[in-house]
Amino acid sequence: MADSSLDGLSGGQRQDQYDYSSLRIFSISEAARTHDGQVKTKGVISAILPLTKLVKSFNYECQSCQQIKQMPGVRWADGKPMLFQEKKMPGKCINCQNDSFDSRLEYVNAIIIEIRDADTYSDIDPLRVVLFEEDTKNVYNHLGEVVTVSGQIHTFPSQLLQQKFSSYLYAESIRYESSLELVITDLDKEAIHRFTRLKGNGIIDSLVKLFARDVIGCEIVKKGLLLLAVSTNRDINQKKINAALIGDPGLVKSTLLRRAVRLVPNSKYESAQNSSGKSLTAIVEKEDESHILRIGPIPAAKGAICALNEIGRMHFDDQKHLLDVMQEQFFTINKHGISARIASPTATIVSANPIDGEWKDSERIDLDEFPVLKPLVDRIDLIFVFRNKRNEHIIRNYADSKFEFDDTLIPDYTPYLQKHIEYSKRFNPKMSDEAKFMLKEFYLLLPRIMGHQEYEKLL
Repeated sequence: MADSSLDGLSGGQRQDQYDYSSLRIFSISEAARTHDGQVKTKGVISAILPLTKLVKSFNYECQSCQQIKQMPGVRWADGKPMLFQEKKMPGKCINCQNDSFDSRLEYVNAIIIEIRDADTYSDIDPLRVVLFEEDTKNVYNHLGEVVTVSGQIHTFPSQLLQQKFSSYLYAESIRYESSLELVITDLDKEAIHRFTRLKGNGIIDSLVKLFARDVIGCEIVKKGLLLLAVSTNRDINQKKINAALIGDPGLVKSTLLRRAVRLVPNSKYESAQNSSGKSLTAIVEKEDESHILRIGPIPAAKGAICALNEIGRMHFDDQKHLLDVMQEQFFTINKHGISARIASPTATIVSANPIDGEWKDSERIDLDEFPVLKPLVDRIDLIFVFRNKRNEHIIRNYADSKFEFDDTLIPDYTPYLQKHIEYSKRFNPKMSDEAKFMLKEFYLLLPRIMGHQEYEKLL
């Protein structure tokens, strides 16, 4: 936590320190629509402007009688906030009426960040926050993190359009949250232990039955997505599971993606066909006279899941921007004088149809039909293939299950699954020698199972 005081920034005009402890937390949308007053709000850091120097105060010394007159800078001037203060002469000396002065300016370091709602990550209602001095340090390392900010809202004309007014939150304190982790109470722990003891060795299959209850079948896919959710954390040195759902259209791939992002707080769901690789990672935009670094949904989903639907409709040139982030869990950007290393410990799920819309062969899968870059396939740990089954027995069973679901109220166990997954992350299981041996033997058998030609495409 970093707390900063703005004492002295107003040249003596600053109000007494306000007690924000009893103030309710505003949503980002509410704070952005506030014109003035004290505000406490919580959101995700989505953009940063470069460090700038603002004038703390103007000190003028009369050349005749050495009388010093101080005029405020960054906080208030004539009762109004002045973020971009221009130098103003004091007129005549009140002591001797001389109009010649020596000026000395005091400066303060400032950075403007942009925060958005953590749940919706809406681009419509961002809030600009001004950080001062100590709070400006290492801000780039916190891109995509959740922060709680307290301070004073001020509204004034923008730099470029004097007819356009903007609200800024002058931060008096900022607290970086480690994550949006769920609170696990003693009652939650007791319920989790009781459920685990009851199910015994079948605990994972039991959890699968609780996940995406409105999706019939797909148990193997559901199990993989639960394991992916458990792999999420904020440590870039720990491997996250990446998954792909590829197959014929109309087989609930998108639905499973939407259900998966509900398992871990701060997760994001994006339509890849309407996105570029840069917009999913980070871009540098020119705004007024400055450049702003704005991150996309993948780094914004730190320690969580980012689901990209219809990645096959994204150009290969855009897909290449995902290579570093899926492999290294960070990426770098260097544009318009802004150079940053952006951490992105995010588990990624992608969905797509085959290149021609459907599989060419109903009996085999050809990796060449995957509509993604081959290096991107190498970064995917779990690939789930979807086929449009035309077997009469399978269709009949599906129809029976569908009718049964339509006649009952489908329970939503997502709140329990969220806490079970969060609690499971506290443990660090070790793989047994037997499990290691079984995996090694299976890996050695893969060329024979797949055929050498298909196996070589994986290498």
